[in-house]
Amino acid sequence: MEQFVLNCKDQILAKLVAFSKGPYWHVRLALICTLLAISVAFPSYYYFTKPAATLSGNWKAISAQIDSPLATQQHAPEMHESKIAFRLLMPVLGRLIPSESVKMRIGVLLFLQHIVGLLFYVFVAKWVEKLCGDKVIAVLVCFSFAFTFIGKSFFWDMEGFFDGVAFFLAFMAIYQYGIFTFVFLFLSFWVDERAIIASPLIYLYLRGTRGEMKLGELIKVDSVLCGYLGTVAGYIIIRTALSHYCGLHIPVSSGSAGGMHAWKQWPMLAMGIITPMSFFWFLLLIYSLFLLRNRKYAFVLLFGAALFVVNLAAFSVIDFTRSAAYELIAIFAALHALLESSSVEFGRSILLRICVVNAFIPGMYLMTQLYWMYPVIPHIIIFR
Repeated sequence: MEQFVLNCKDQILAKLVAFSKGPYWHVRLALICTLLAISVAFPSYYYFTKPAATLSGNWKAISAQIDSPLATQQHAPEMHESKIAFRLLMPVLGRLIPSESVKMRIGVLLFLQHIVGLLFYVFVAKWVEKLCGDKVIAVLVCFSFAFTFIGKSFFWDMEGFFDGVAFFLAFMAIYQYGIFTFVFLFLSFWVDERAIIASPLIYLYLRGTRGEMKLGELIKVDSVLCGYLGTVAGYIIIRTALSHYCGLHIPVSSGSAGGMHAWKQWPMLAMGIITPMSFFWFLLLIYSLFLLRNRKYAFVLLFGAALFVVNLAAFSVIDFTRSAAYELIAIFAALHALLESSSVEFGRSILLRICVVNAFIPGMYLMTQLYWMYPVIPHIIIFR
């Protein structure tokens, strides 16, 4: 059996080597990952066949935002629509759509998120190749993401949450350090507030990939710290001004969608934590042990604290999986350490295992209870 498994591994890697040859392999890979993500978590495109009167309240609220981004809307505190007052990036882009139809507006914005998903896979492949010089590892990383909630969110979302856009902007903030790092980071805050909660992971990534892991190095005043703090402060100042002068606000109470719901989700804690990243958690475990072995205690403490805060915030709201997925930058921090310090053969071996396990973990979504993200065939049977 050992020889059989080894032969299967060699055959898979050989096929991936052949696939990654030739021009535009990034694009071909991105297209396949897009189709794969859609097939294992098929979007509810039938939403667009509903009569206008039965359309999602969130769709109508976003359409109203497109008409007047800075106008206050009145919604019940427990409704998701009451939380989108400061999620202005997509409605502002929606103003470019020459139509007043709610379906047309949301359809264009969701199509844009599909395109962003395609670009996510293209840039992830380029990032991995640039880091380790191996196209096979790049293919394995992208396939691994396609089986996670993060990789599916660009396409599965038919409600107009636009988490995929925020994930893409967060990744582009670390893709190549420079002024655009903080531009992308700033824009991600205006897609969803969860991005600012997870933003310390981006700061730690920028420090860690430079080898700056001691406490003094983590808090030294330089372009990284000033850029990060300036970006966060700029968002807070603008948001405060919008709240004061335009009356924008979001309700937070135990009875609202942004209230404390941890007590309801506690029995599903274990599965909930797995849902956003699947077996990429294994990579994070290796990364943490590697840092501890190298006595990077300050970095491990802050990195762990940042992950804890993201998960605590996620468990305090109804849709845990969406919220916890904003920790995706932790995956790239672990990938960076793995690929920079390991051989190509070892990297391929680890990523192949992650990809295979991710492929067999069902796509689950925790929102006070676990939901299955239906693959294409069950979805068509159930919702035909």
